[in-house]
Parts: sequence; C-alpha cells; structure tokens
Amino acid sequence: MLRIDQLRLHPGQQETLLRARCAKLLRVAPADITACTVLRKAIDAREDLTLVYTVSVSVKNEAQVLRRCRDKRVSVYKQEVYFLPPPVTAPAVRPIVVGAGPAGLFAALVLARCGARPILLERGRPVEHRQVDVERFWSGGPLDPDSNVQFGEGGAGAFSDGKLNTGTKDLRHRFILETLVRCGAPDTILTDAKPHVGTDKLHIALQALRQELGLDRPFLERYVSWLGDFVRGDMGSSYNYSMPVSQMLQGKIPVTGLLTLLSFLLIVVLSIPLGLFTARHSGGALDKALTVVNQVLMAVPAFFTGILLTYLFGLLLRWFVPGSFVSPAESFWQSAGYLVFPAAAIAIPRIAMTVKMLRSALLAEMNKDYVRTSYSRGNDRRATLYLHVLRNALPPVVSFLAMTVADIVAGSVVIEQVFAIPGLGRLLLTSISNRDYPVVQAIVVLVAFWVVLVNLLGDLLNQRLDPRLRLTD
Repeated sequence: MLRIDQLRLHPGQQETLLRARCAKLLRVAPADITACTVLRKAIDAREDLTLVYTVSVSVKNEAQVLRRCRDKRVSVYKQEVYFLPPPVTAPAVRPIVVGAGPAGLFAALVLARCGARPILLERGRPVEHRQVDVERFWSGGPLDPDSNVQFGEGGAGAFSDGKLNTGTKDLRHRFILETLVRCGAPDTILTDAKPHVGTDKLHIALQALRQELGLDRPFLERYVSWLGDFVRGDMGSSYNYSMPVSQMLQGKIPVTGLLTLLSFLLIVVLSIPLGLFTARHSGGALDKALTVVNQVLMAVPAFFTGILLTYLFGLLLRWFVPGSFVSPAESFWQSAGYLVFPAAAIAIPRIAMTVKMLRSALLAEMNKDYVRTSYSRGNDRRATLYLHVLRNALPPVVSFLAMTVADIVAGSVVIEQVFAIPGLGRLLLTSISNRDYPVVQAIVVLVAFWVVLVNLLGDLLNQRLDPRLRLTD
C-alpha cells in the first residue's frame, strides 16, 4: 500500500477525483487502483482556499509502480494498529477509576476489556440528566453541586470537544477516535486535521460508550438482538482491529475449511481400508503388530505429531518450508500442498481410533447368523465382508466420523499455531487471549453450525445404510 501526501482539491470538488489524481501521479490507469482511502484532510487558506488530502492507495504491481514514480509525495504506507494491553487475571482488589470524564471513561474501558473488572466512581449524574441540569442553570435556574459543567458523566469535556486534536501520533489517539465513531460520533473525526464531534452529538456518543457492550439491557434481550444481527450477516466489530468480524473471517474460513476437508478425507480414505485389512487378518501376527501401532498413535497428541512432521518433512527433507503458507485465493494447489502435513498431524490419531472402532464392529458382525448364511450360499470370506458385513458395521463408524469433525476443528486451534496457518483456529486463540469477544462469539457459532450440519448428514447417511433406523409410520 502507498501513501500520497499533498493532494489538493478546491471547495466543491468531489473526493472521487482523488482516484484520478493518484493515477496521474503514479502514471497508471485509474482501473489499476484497487482502493483509495482518505487518511487526513486539512484546509489551506494561506493563498487560494484549498483542501489538502493525504490518502492511502492500493495499486496493481505496487513495487514496480514505486520504482517508476520519483515524486517525493509518494511513499510506502504501513498501517499500524493499536492493540489493547494483554489480558490479566482479575486482581483481588479491583482497580478504582475516579471520575467519569473522557480520561476516566477510556481508562475504565481499557481496564474492563483486559479483564481487570474496574470500579468507576462518579459523583454526578448520567450525561442525559446532566445536560438538562446544565441547561436549567444557564437559563437562570439553581446550581446543582453534583450535576453541572464540572461534575457528571463526560466531565467538562462533554460541553467542549476541542481537545480531540492533541497533536500526537500515538496510536492510542487513533483508538480513542475510532471508539467514538463506533459510538455514534461522525466519521469525519478520523480524517479531519482539526476534528470535532460536536457538542450536540458528543452526548449521544458518551451514552453509546457507556452502553457499548449492551450491559444495560437484560441478558435475553441482548442475546436475541445479537442472534438476529448474526443471522443477517452482522457479526459485530472486533474490539482490537475496529473492523467488521465478517470481514476478518472471509479469508480465514476457506483456510480452516480446506484443512478440515483434507483431514477428514485422510481419515476416511486410510481408516476404512486399514480396518477391513485388520478384520480380515484378525489374530495374526500382522494384526497384533498393527494393534500395537494403533495404540501408540492414539496416545500421541496431534501437536507433537505436527512438530515431528515439521522437523522431518520441513527441515530435513525440505518438502515444504514451514511458515510459507499461501492462501487458497492466491494458489489453491500450493495451499493444499502445504496443508497436507498439518492435515496428517490432525488425522493420524483419529485414523487409529477409527481403525480400532471399525475392526471391532466388523468382528462383532462376523459372528452373526447372516454371515454363516452367506457362507452357506457359497460366498467366500472376502465377498461376505465387503458386500454384507461392512454395510452393517458402518453406522456406528459414520456417527463417530461425524463427531470427529468437531474434534478436527478443535485440533486445528493448536495445529494452526504449530504450522503458522492463518485460519479460524489461530484467530480464535488470539481473540481469546485478547478478550476480543465478538470474534470469539462468531467463530464458536460458525463451528457449532458446522458440527450440527455434519452430524445431521451423518444421521441421514446412517438411515440410508441401515433401514432399521428410518422413520416409519
């Protein structure tokens, strides 16, 4: 992404002209600019009144364009994001914030998001009641010593918002402005050189800041409201990144989905043939050896298997480069090739479990009367096993495989960390650590929906395999 300074427009000109100005400056076609965002806007009235813009630009072949462009106004733009301090264990003595002015409100907000459970003390009234008290005093009424311009929610800043322009480049300044916008302040304060919320809107923003987490409403009402928004595609906004959760998940869902699919395919493709093989040769030396290997593989956790695979295939054999993951959107086959190894780490212990379960189910079916009837009709052991026994032994295995999907998603949380994969599991772990609750809620609901859907498909498949499970009148 590039940064371009000192772009000028005359009053009345539309900001849509900025894209064309950027294209001309960079010597590219306007269609080559994929995004153009205003970072800062100021007024220059020294000679001719003009609006001065600083913008960020995404352009095709950025490195080539930057080498070709010699204008000093063009530079590389690196967007910096402010992250809240890491979560802490709630102290035995809760921190106390005295005063619900701007500083007090934001101090309490940051402490609350970090899990410190602060206590906010304010002698005055809420801002909506305080505004009435102040206007009554200004009209000649009595002075309320606990509710006036000085005391009450919002502090003196509730009646003067000129302190938003601090002149600092500290990222926390940006965090404050973004929080105010999220609470109802005009989004122009993010770009104006001299930002003002407006005292008429500042009171609304202060109320929204108090109610940001919706804790003033009953739990059931909050849940129904959130669920309705979720169904409509509104998953809320991330606390840490100040962006829609749905936008954050767009690039993560295909990654974890592909990892889950590869893991599941490995389990199915390898466990069923191995289960059939061990059942056919039950009691033999090879069966006993495979049983021992099975027990060992079931006991080894997926993350340890992942570390071994990374060391063997990544560092020694160099079949892949650890950490060089390519998203499916960029190259599906490169992404799938990289994900084979973490999928194997997830699948190996579950293959062992499935083989053991299928072997037990097959051996139990082999002792039933219909098997002897099949032998009496001239069918050999192999034909009986494949044509009759396998179908009757599959329903419990199918149910187990459906439940394995949830286990695969749970395993991806750790495996994505081991293999540096930017998927849902890694995002979930980071969001839990940062107390980013909207992201956590969205991921949990999506995973729950996926698990319910897969189990439903498993039940439908079992009804197809075993007519006894079908609903009858």
